[in-house]
Amino acid sequence: MNLFKHSDILIYSLAAYALILVVFFKSETSKKNIIKRILPEQAYKRLTENSAILRIKIKNRLFLAALFLAFISAAGPQWGVEFESVGELNGNIVITVDTSMSMLAKDLKPNRMENAKLMIKSLISSFDNYRAGIVAFSGNAFTQCPLTTDKDAFNYFVSSLHVGMIKQKGTDLATAIEKSVNMLKDRGGEKAAIIITDGEDFSENIKDAAEYAAENQVRIFTVGIGSEDGELIPLTDAKGNPAGYKKDAAGKTVVTRLNEKILKEVSAQTSGKYIRYSQAEAVAHEILKSVGTSRLSEIKFSRRASFKNRYQFVLFIVFLLLLLEFILPESKSSFNMGPAIQSVLKKGRKYIFLNKAKTK
Repeated sequence: MNLFKHSDILIYSLAAYALILVVFFKSETSKKNIIKRILPEQAYKRLTENSAILRIKIKNRLFLAALFLAFISAAGPQWGVEFESVGELNGNIVITVDTSMSMLAKDLKPNRMENAKLMIKSLISSFDNYRAGIVAFSGNAFTQCPLTTDKDAFNYFVSSLHVGMIKQKGTDLATAIEKSVNMLKDRGGEKAAIIITDGEDFSENIKDAAEYAAENQVRIFTVGIGSEDGELIPLTDAKGNPAGYKKDAAGKTVVTRLNEKILKEVSAQTSGKYIRYSQAEAVAHEILKSVGTSRLSEIKFSRRASFKNRYQFVLFIVFLLLLLEFILPESKSSFNMGPAIQSVLKKGRKYIFLNKAKTK
């Protein structure tokens, strides 16, 4: 049994406490020696009441004891055993995000990309006990975030998603699917890929990619983001100022439209589901409900034994000791004699200094 959760902190704390004790008692000894060289022992006893001296000693010991227990509390004392339920991870999800230029379209305010990021963050907050990863794609695809249970790290990678982060232009949905499947195929348990895109695809083997996902038991849930009416793709210069709209090779302004047909086909081929984007929280809820109908929701729980943290009990004792030290009064004469003692100490230091000077 490990009596302390942070044994390294305990070692450093005890070393610091030992140093404090050395300094404290050395200071006390120095004060006594100075007073003894100035006053006879009987005169010193008459100058201060014995009860006052005893009270001061008790107050000092209470403070030192409280300090010691505070260091002990910082090391995390633990004893006794408690059992907690632990869910076994049996689900893996890859969220695949379109980062092509069409995601800058403003048919959804402020644009499609920002809505996609907002939806992902809303979605991942509901997927406890699952590993989640991110694939970014346009003309190519790469792993933006490997499968992880660390939500803070995941959200960091979500925030860094942006249009143009992949040099290859275009939208290769087939490559994105293959990349997502490769991340999931060797994992145990249920596997799902959530693809967020406007559905524009310039690849020729999308059906083969969907079949590859089905063969590896990866269900694909597609989220269509954008409008069927279409929207222009705004451009900006190096300073972020508006610079017109995207044009094709012939000089015509490009209009990007949501292509639901291809997304529905991919989801149907892999026993997944197509969801039309409307509002971030609503879509996240719909995805959670759809994925929850699979074995992802069948989480097995086991009981794990761990030691109980007891630092709060030690801190309570620290509080009591400090309270006693605070309310324990010194005698009235002790308070009155305080300035006198300080005056004696000052004169004593001066006396010792002059004697040393004479001997030289």
